[in-house]
Amino acid sequence: MNEKRIVKIAEDEVKKFAKEWKKNPYLWESEADIHAELYNRIKNCIDKPSEYKYDDMEKAGKFNWIYCKPKTYLKGKRNCYYPDIVIYKKGSKIRKVSERQNEPMLWVCEIKYITNWSSLLSKESVENDIRKLTCLLNQKRDGAERSYYLIFHRKVPLAKNIKKILKNMDERIKPFIYPEDVDEK
Repeated sequence: MNEKRIVKIAEDEVKKFAKEWKKNPYLWESEADIHAELYNRIKNCIDKPSEYKYDDMEKAGKFNWIYCKPKTYLKGKRNCYYPDIVIYKKGSKIRKVSERQNEPMLWVCEIKYITNWSSLLSKESVENDIRKLTCLLNQKRDGAERSYYLIFHRKVPLAKNIKKILKNMDERIKPFIYPEDVDEK
């Protein structure tokens, strides 16, 4: 399956889920529930494990190309990052497990879920997520080609400053906000 097709399938699965979520948002209690739901839907549509062997492995083992919350390194940063869903590029093997490198990523997705009883989405939190996604997009050899920023909110309007950040972010980061028809503060 080619990379454009993989990204299209992932995006279509997000849209299908969003339609279901909009009808019955209380079926998903937490952000982790949404991570798991989207991860499973995308994985079931496109992932077939591949046999793979890194230099420090005794023998080849099966690996998936889609992961939920994988350890990911940002160039120039001391800390690692755990994006919500990652689809790695198939067929690459640049990583040495002992080094701070990532497999090249085709698609990286960050998800936020705001409910009327959870904390609000802060400007700082959004800016931090966007900074991390931009860093991954700028990493040439072991970064990401595309990224998505999903915000699901349940009866909680998004602040205008959040929408402004999303409008002005790197154009390689595609925002999805559900439901889109909620009033702004």
